[in-house]
Amino acid sequence: MAKAITICFKNPIKQSISSLAMKVAKRIEPNNVHAQQPYIFENENTITLIYNPTSTIIRKDANVFLGTCKSTNDLFEQNAPLPNGSYVLFRVGNKTVEIASDYAASRTLWYYNDSKLFMASTSQRMIVSFLGDFQLNKKACSWFLCTGTLGPRFILG
Repeated sequence: MAKAITICFKNPIKQSISSLAMKVAKRIEPNNVHAQQPYIFENENTITLIYNPTSTIIRKDANVFLGTCKSTNDLFEQNAPLPNGSYVLFRVGNKTVEIASDYAASRTLWYYNDSKLFMASTSQRMIVSFLGDFQLNKKACSWFLCTGTLGPRFILG
């Protein structure tokens, strides 16, 4: 199954990190499968990686749509209505990022946010691989296990 991650840097990055993206793609590849060549888009503020891309994935630069829907006319227009279907959508604009999943959450979205970057992915492992570190937030564990959320004090802001 294809997995996607989009990382938006709050300040322009001065060096290419596409080699890091290739290492992440290789790291999550099982040893009994040969995946397709990853899709990597990079500019001064954003990098998007699609691990094991297929022809059914719709992409335009950093924008990615995994799944199916009725109409694809305005998929990547900022603030456009969300489509009907089964999907995950990453819309990356000049100053905004939109991530969305269908109402049934057929594909789970994970995110990380700090003062330097925002990243969203369909894979926790891709996020941890890019960060190079994982620190468990014990306060959020019980909330997550019970409700699937991080709790009232840990919202994206």
